[in-house]
Amino acid sequence: MFDKSQIKHCSCSICSVDSKYNNKNLTYNHHSRNVKHSYSTHQVYELEKVVTLLKEKLKNLKNSRYIAQKENKSLIQQSNQLMEEIRQKMIFAKHSIRSEDEAAFEAEKMVTIMAK
Repeated sequence: MFDKSQIKHCSCSICSVDSKYNNKNLTYNHHSRNVKHSYSTHQVYELEKVVTLLKEKLKNLKNSRYIAQKENKSLIQQSNQLMEEIRQKMIFAKHSIRSEDEAAFEAEKMVTIMAK
């Protein structure tokens, strides 16, 4: 499975302890642990890749959220401006109606006065 040159290059605590002994049992045990060690290393590597991908996705989501917030802020400002324009036009319309009502009332008053 593994030759001794591969075992010597590993610097993990398991490998450094086992490399002090040359007993075949320890070497065999070391090989089986090294398989687990390699599998664990592989798992860590895969998890690191997943973490990196998740960090990128999180960054993209944060950027998307930031862009959406800016767009929402812009839409809210536009909405507020439109509401203000509508309010001003309603006030103007009320004043115009009042003025017309007052003019009509004054005209009616004049007609009544002239009719007498």
